[in-house]
Amino acid sequence: MFLSGSQPRRGGQIEIAGNVVRAVLAATVLVLLSAWLALPSPAAAQTQFPLTVTLAGGGIGSVEDTSLNISCPTRCSASFDQGSQVALTASPDDGSTFVGWSGAGCSGTQSCIVTMNSAEDVTATFAVTPPPPPQYTLNVHLAGGGVGSVQDTSFNISCPTRCSSVFGPGAEVVLVASADDVSTFVGWSGAGCSGTQSCIVTMNSNQSVTATFLQPGHGTFTVPVPKTRRHRQIRSKITMGWHWDAHRTRLTKMSFSRLPSAARIHVTCQGKRCPFKTRNGTARRVKAFEHSLVGRAFLPGDKVRLTISAPGRRAERGLVTIRRERIPRAQLLP
Repeated sequence: MFLSGSQPRRGGQIEIAGNVVRAVLAATVLVLLSAWLALPSPAAAQTQFPLTVTLAGGGIGSVEDTSLNISCPTRCSASFDQGSQVALTASPDDGSTFVGWSGAGCSGTQSCIVTMNSAEDVTATFAVTPPPPPQYTLNVHLAGGGVGSVQDTSFNISCPTRCSSVFGPGAEVVLVASADDVSTFVGWSGAGCSGTQSCIVTMNSNQSVTATFLQPGHGTFTVPVPKTRRHRQIRSKITMGWHWDAHRTRLTKMSFSRLPSAARIHVTCQGKRCPFKTRNGTARRVKAFEHSLVGRAFLPGDKVRLTISAPGRRAERGLVTIRRERIPRAQLLP
């Protein structure tokens, strides 16, 4: 016999099963939701700003950034991420000069670094390079029989090693001459210089300066017997010896040959500081006459005139010109 309270309740079993299904579904939803929340969120889109470069001025040049996104004048604009730093470099062409930056907080001539937090404009200015100032050449020459050197105070010239240099317009070049132990510096010539002090040359054009150094020396020359004179011409020969130094030329020897017995000798000197004005002698007293002239000192440029005359003969005339550092030059006069 079955009791009424012991019979199975079918409706309660269905309710329990429904609760189980709902619980499983809820758990599944929670798992899926957790998994979805655990996924990384998609990256937000990065903001970019444009950077524009402008070239200005009369010169020619180019601008590039280190990543080569900008290569102006070919490509003068590009976009960059917000916050990025763009380094711009300017390069002038030949004949141009980069003057500087303007815009985006840049100035000067170094690299321009732009922080891209907004649209930016940068201007690079190039100017035409002015032509260089004219250059003038100073040449130094060493002359004379002595040995010495010439330098300028800035050592651009050190002659005889380096005897030429260029200087800008208006430059004042101070030249100093130095003689060696056995020579003497006797003076400058050229470029308005003279004397033995420093030579100061103002370089407004090409200039040339000569420094003369002398070394003591000696020599002998002979006034020859004339060969083309007409009949009864006196045919005397004159021989002179000379010694010169930086200051004077001294007569060390004087002799005559083929003098007519009745000959007379007349000598005059014309110059700044001649040791005498006039000397006269005869063939009979020629030794005394020679002795009175030997030892006399002459300055360069002095002119010594000799006349040998005799009764019934055409006079012989000669001219001796004293020259610095060399044997005096003699010539027969008509």
